[in-house]
Parts: sequence; C-alpha cells; structure tokens
Amino acid sequence: MSTIDCILYPQTLDYNYLVQRPQQLMKHFSELGVPSFFLNLPSPHSNTPQGIVKPNDNLYVFNQVDPMPYLQGIRPVVYFSAASHIDIVQQYNPSLLVFDSVDEPSDEFEAWKPYYLRAVSLSDVVLCTSDRLFETARSINPHSYLVPNGCDYNHFSQAAGKTLSVPADIASIPGPIIGYVGVVATWVDLQLIDRLAAEFPDCSVVVVGPLYNVNDVPQRSNLHWLGFKPYEELAAYTQQFSVGIIPFIQSNMTESVNPIKMWEYIASGLPVVSTAIPEAGKFQDLVFYSNNHDEFIYNVYRALHYDTAELRAQRLVLAEENSWRHRAQLVLSIVEERLAGRGQAGGLGRGYIDSIPDAGHDHGPDGHFQEGFFDDEYADFEDVFCPDHHPGGHFDGHERRWGHETIDALIDTLPPQTSIIQLWTTHSRLKISTRRPVHIQNIVKIPLEKHRVRVHCRLVTSIRPKFKPLLERKGVRVRRRKHIRFGSYRVANRRVHAR
Repeated sequence: MSTIDCILYPQTLDYNYLVQRPQQLMKHFSELGVPSFFLNLPSPHSNTPQGIVKPNDNLYVFNQVDPMPYLQGIRPVVYFSAASHIDIVQQYNPSLLVFDSVDEPSDEFEAWKPYYLRAVSLSDVVLCTSDRLFETARSINPHSYLVPNGCDYNHFSQAAGKTLSVPADIASIPGPIIGYVGVVATWVDLQLIDRLAAEFPDCSVVVVGPLYNVNDVPQRSNLHWLGFKPYEELAAYTQQFSVGIIPFIQSNMTESVNPIKMWEYIASGLPVVSTAIPEAGKFQDLVFYSNNHDEFIYNVYRALHYDTAELRAQRLVLAEENSWRHRAQLVLSIVEERLAGRGQAGGLGRGYIDSIPDAGHDHGPDGHFQEGFFDDEYADFEDVFCPDHHPGGHFDGHERRWGHETIDALIDTLPPQTSIIQLWTTHSRLKISTRRPVHIQNIVKIPLEKHRVRVHCRLVTSIRPKFKPLLERKGVRVRRRKHIRFGSYRVANRRVHAR
C-alpha cells in the first residue's frame, strides 16, 4: 500500500490527445492504487466534457474544474513536466515536487532554458528520460534519477498478434509498409523520408501523426501521410507495418531524447531502424542504429529481409520489461523513499538546497573558505550584517564578527517554521554571488533551530545566473561587488565600508 496521499499533475496537456509520458505515468500511478489528479488542458481535438471524469477508480481528470476544494487536508505530490510550472506549483501546498525532465531545453525548446534550470534546482526529485538529461540534472540536483520512457505493452503487443481490425485508410495501402508513428515536426528528417520512398519504390512509406511547425512535406506515389489518429487506434496501424522507423535529425534536442515510439514499435514486434540517437544506440542488438542516411537505407533493407521470429520474440520480452507499469512502480518507489527521508514534510521545493552536504569546496585548516572560492562575481551583505544596525557586530575595517546574541536579535521577528532560504530573501538585503556558492556555517544553524527555523544539513545555496530572475522577483538584489567569505564566526571583506 502506497504512503502517497495523492499525485497531482498541473494543467499542461490534453489527457485524450497525443498521449505522452505524463498521461501514461498518471494512469499507471492510479492503477497501482495512488489517487491521481490530472488537471486537463483541453485541445481543439478534445472530447473531454467539463467536470471531473474518472477513467478508473483512482484517476480523476479535472476538466475546467478547480482542484483546490478536493485537496483540503491533503498535501499532494506535485509531478510536473513543464519547467515553467516551477512558478505556480506552490499553490498546491505540495509535500514533494517532482520534475520530469523529458526534453533538452535547446533548439526548438530553447525558451524553456531559464525555467528548466530552476525546475531542476528547486525540485525535490528530478526524473530524467535519457543519460544526457540525467548527467545534466545530476550536476545540479543530487536527487536526480534515470527513468527512461516505456510502452503500453498490453496495448501495442496486440499488434504483434495481428488480430486487430485494420483501419480503412491503411487497408488499401500495399505492403510491405515502412512506417512512422508520431508528430511530424522540425526534428523529423523529411529529406530522409523522401529518399526512403525513392529508394524503396516497391514499398509504401506511411506516416501516422499530425504536422507540427511543419508546412511542406515531400510527396510521392508511395508516400502516405495519414495524419493524427487516436491513441486507441495506433496499435491497429503498427500491426500493418513491416518496419518502424525513427528518422530524427541530429541536434542537441534529439541527442537527449528517449523516443517512446521506439518502445511502441518494439512492443508491436517490429524491427526498428533509427538515426544516430544515443538512447537507441543502447539496444543495437535489437535496434538498427544508423550513423548517416546511407546506413539508414541499408538498415531498412536488412530489417525488411533479415528479420527472424527469434528476434521478434526478443523484442517482445524487452518491451514487457520496459512497460509503463514498471516505470510507474519505479517512480513511486523513488517518491516514497524521498518522502520517508524527509518525514513527509516537504513542499518547499528545496530538493537541491536542503540536501547537499558540505562537500566539494576548498576549506582551509580552520574550516574557512580558501581564497579563490569566489570568481569575479561577489556577494554583498549590507543591511543584514551591518554593525550600525546590529550593535552586537564588531567592525575593525577588515572583518565583521557576530556572536549568537546578534544573530538571535536578527531573527527574533521571523515567523516560526521559516525555511533558511526564506530567511535571507525575506530580509531582501542579501546580495548573493551570481556564480559561486555561498556557504552558511553552523554559527547560523544553532540559533536558527532555537527559533524553530529549519536548517537542512549545512546549507549550501548555489546561486548562479539561472537564479537571478527568481531572486530579484523576491526582492533580493543581485550585484557584482565585494569579495566576501563566510567563516565560522566572521565575514571577511577587504573592501567594506560601514554605513
């Protein structure tokens, strides 16, 4: 029995249109007994009625309905895949923030980058679909996990048996069929598809999926563009394919993708031919991996003529081992472990901030930071640590010293249960390095805990340019100024001027 009260997915996708990873995971979370709230974003293709729809006993699709009345007394796990939602997720009072990193914030998705870095940094758990995304996230947030995409095995394995009714628009297309299922966007190599149709005139090339940010597509007598099809019908189309293709161009974005269609083709029993996508390269014993167009054409030929029943059986086994149900079980175990480690007292989105130990930084023998800790961008502390305002401080022209009494006085007015990051931003007077970390030593921890202010480990806040807009919105001024070091009881500043 899961210890998770509820999982909520913010309004991002249409539940019934272009079924993707979030819909699949939320569906399987619910089937594994976790109440799951999917906040629907209707598309023009939507047929979801206004109100709350229950696809199963634990899955609630909220269509233009406010979920807040249904969250009374509940702190949901907020699972989100749109990085920009990092600015809105706190409204749900989450017990845990889980960010699903599904695409590289580059090329077509470059606009996501500022949000992406903050989402990775501020979430309690980060899920990553590919090795490249995982390595990026892990360098920012230690609570990052590799959870690749999967397949709806029960649905697509029906195609392997070829027992489904054949859709009318593909029934008349002569085989063998070289097929693609998915969105046709700028990351799809249309020139390769055109060449494929030219090189295999005795085959049909069939594309199932809508056009997205693409207007002109190649036209040939054996090239068929069938457009969008409901998810429930996709297995009926893949059962007609002889080969499943992934003709993606080479880019930063596609180098990070773990294509769902690869798993769906494999679950359909199909041989798969892919361009040089690293995630496809992991399975070169069962997936034809192509470094260029010539290899792709040759691999399609091999897939058409040299596939065997034994390879087909191996693909089905691999697909079953990589089902969405297995992925959902893995995610739930990660979330439950993280909640248990935090005593289910999360919700502030401090996955990076509250868990990094004091490691990886250079300290001198007295525990102070060595020179060179900061680069050319510095932190500047004015009002918070100013002797003129706080009599307990001592200023001798080179360093300021404070005892516990001064820090006590500083935080006397703070409300109970204030988090450490909120402490500094609440005062709106701390100018933080925009490049290198600021380390808050134990001198701060003891008096803060006495005032019931949560301090997580020996806090390290890594404030880099990606955080600047967030801090400035909170009233924290970020400047390039003085070189300040935190020691056990002092802040050293070579160029400080008392006010």
